[in-house]
Amino acid sequence: MRSKYVSLAGLFLIASVVGGAAPWRDLPACLIGKWTGITVTDPDGNLVGPEDPNDWGCMGGGASGLPVTAPAGVPVPPPPGLCLLPAYPNPTATATIVRFTLPSASQVALIAYGKKGNGPHGAFPVRTLLSGEMAAGVHAVTWDGNDDRGVRLVSGIYRVVMVVGESSVCGDVEIR
Repeated sequence: MRSKYVSLAGLFLIASVVGGAAPWRDLPACLIGKWTGITVTDPDGNLVGPEDPNDWGCMGGGASGLPVTAPAGVPVPPPPGLCLLPAYPNPTATATIVRFTLPSASQVALIAYGKKGNGPHGAFPVRTLLSGEMAAGVHAVTWDGNDDRGVRLVSGIYRVVMVVGESSVCGDVEIR
């Protein structure tokens, strides 16, 4: 009888590990599937060639979210949307800058993910770039290409995900 319970417990443990809580189901949809291509940018943030249509952008679509310029002495208005702007330089051998815009103060998480394979279970966080309350405006975070332990990541494509509330937007960075 005891071996029956041990077998059932073993099956439960295997099922829990393989299909149990499945934290991948809570990941943003952009982390599932193939990660191909990047939006190439130079060290000044200028696009070099075409944009990858699966990269970067604004939550709910729309413009880049960069604020308009204002005359001297007039404050620049908040950006019009929640946007994750193309990282630069991309690809990078050292560090890259990830910019984003917030039209109002928001709780923001900016996390870089690595990937093994193309299945839904392949994405895993490698670096939390930012997590906290941010004021409205344009923000920039520098990512040195290291993981959370300070270890340099291997060459490849990594996906940066910005999560604000229930919404998310993603962009790819190639580390060389």
